Amino acid sequence: MDQLEDRLKTILMDRCGVSEEAIRPEATLQADLELDSLDAVELAMAMEYEFNIKILDEDMRNLRTVGDVLALLRQRVKQAPISSSAEFGMQM
Repeated sequence: MDQLEDRLKTILMDRCGVSEEAIRPEATLQADLELDSLDAVELAMAMEYEFNIKILDEDMRNLRTVGDVLALLRQRVKQAPISSSAEFGMQM
């Protein structure tokens, strides 16, 4: 398991109340993890915050499994611009 998977697993457990044992790539978000639409919004917001990326509503509608979420994260994190400390008002 890589760092991205670990961080996603933590989000699913802490923010959505999913058990660690239930989180596997083939697990479906609705049937297996029992996430409802409110959980999906919470998941999207947590991923945006944690990874500094943008998740569109359309993206969330297309996600079916934990593997789908992980694939989207890998794609978006790869595309995300690297934040500089100047963007956050920090001086070095």
